[in-house]
Amino acid sequence: MERALGQLACPAVLVRAPLGMFGQEPPLYSGSVVAAAQARIPQLTDVLVPGVNHYTILLTTQGASAVAEVIRGHLATA
Repeated sequence: MERALGQLACPAVLVRAPLGMFGQEPPLYSGSVVAAAQARIPQLTDVLVPGVNHYTILLTTQGASAVAEVIRGHLATA
């Protein structure tokens, strides 16, 4: 993640889950890791989707709806 984020040339949004791959803590990208990345990369926005894990953020109605809402919000301002 660090290498890819360090090459950002435009604003980006990281949509992430508070739980790991199998619903456990810690998540794949912890708040402290994301905060450190944001300190170096100010064009990075973090969106934490509550109640999902690394898979269910896309594979459930709740998670997919939250991701779609983030995308719609950014398209509306583009």
